[in-house]
Amino acid sequence: MFSIGGKMQISAEADAHMGTRVDLAAMLGLLILTFNMTVSKRSEIEKDTGDVESSFSTEHKSLKTLPMEEL
Repeated sequence: MFSIGGKMQISAEADAHMGTRVDLAAMLGLLILTFNMTVSKRSEIEKDTGDVESSFSTEHKSLKTLPMEEL
């Protein structure tokens, strides 16, 4: 399983590569099925990337402290 960043990198490589998908998949060490699935689901991956970035926003994080500081 690839991270979202890894999937985005595979999609970017597909855009920049001038050869066949089979050649690029072999260069990246991927099965052609995995490569094709990642490239075909690009819009879903980009949507997931936006969701992840917004969920890790610093404005939602807060430091929780103990009510008794002596512990």
